[in-house]
Amino acid sequence: MMILVSYTSFSAQEPDTLILKNADYNENTFVGNKLVSVLRGNVEFHYGEMKIFSQDARWWRDEGKIALNRDVRVEKEGQELTCDRMNYYKDTDLLVAAGHFDYRSRKDNLRLIGRNGQYDLKQDFLTLTGDPQFFRYDTAAAETLTISGKVMTYSDSLKVATSKDSVVITKGKLASRCRQARYLTDELRAELRGDPRIFYEIHLLTGDSVNLFFDGDTLEGISVSGNSHGLYREAETADTSVTNIWSDSLYMALTAGGELDSVWAIGDVLSTYYLSTEPDTANEVSGKQMVLAFDDEGQLGDATVWGSARSIYHVREQEGRGGRNEASGDSIVVFFREGKASHLTLKGDVRGVYFPRTD
Repeated sequence: MMILVSYTSFSAQEPDTLILKNADYNENTFVGNKLVSVLRGNVEFHYGEMKIFSQDARWWRDEGKIALNRDVRVEKEGQELTCDRMNYYKDTDLLVAAGHFDYRSRKDNLRLIGRNGQYDLKQDFLTLTGDPQFFRYDTAAAETLTISGKVMTYSDSLKVATSKDSVVITKGKLASRCRQARYLTDELRAELRGDPRIFYEIHLLTGDSVNLFFDGDTLEGISVSGNSHGLYREAETADTSVTNIWSDSLYMALTAGGELDSVWAIGDVLSTYYLSTEPDTANEVSGKQMVLAFDDEGQLGDATVWGSARSIYHVREQEGRGGRNEASGDSIVVFFREGKASHLTLKGDVRGVYFPRTD
């Protein structure tokens, strides 16, 4: 039996059930005692507040399955999803898409793309595979937050994007890698886990876990917890100065313009700084807390250490003379000039020993 109609509507359905609102052509036929509708031209389904569009569809009514095959588009409250092909399954309330999966949310300024995707209608939950990428657009600057990995999910109800396996995150001067990351769009925070590595211009941060903090869409700080390590290189005309920091935790604060403002280290701090051509004469400071302060041009200005502070400072004099100064106190401030340590001051229970060079 075959029935030809131009429009079909089922307005008496319960809320959040699939309703066919329009089709320019509808051919209903029985295949193996099962009713199948062949729909063409401006096909439109409604599911609660969601609208699903296509130019070609097959609807297995008894099974509650729909295959949408051309110009597929899904719209809902400032959100849009497009793809090449999509299947709907009534028993699981899933939309399973293939080919150029592209989800956009205008209200959250974000986009997710991939080759394949799955949308859980009940949970408002997206799963993407096939080179998935997440984009959060910065409305004030041309610096888009980009997250990629092998598998990605996004919960629209919780506003959380999760990426797993070979994760790469970029935004302006920031580039990072880890095994798993979560981005909380409402809280403006990204959580990196699994061997995270943060590259920010000439700076490198590593540790057990890393969090990125945003002020609006602008990156304002980076925190590192557990086995924290910071590496800072500053290239000069004649040489490169290298500064290392190890501590229990680190926090890198950035200016509104994206320049490095300061680095805070807490818990069993050890810092070394040396010229790359003279690694055997590395200066050292250690203590319980440390702050590195940078000037407006991003150059290291001074380092302050508190709590059982100790230092080893190599003194260079003319004609090769000089020596090593070992000192301790309640606090130590090391001052830098053009990326090089120039002098230091100590306060509180100060002790020191100077060892002149003998060679």
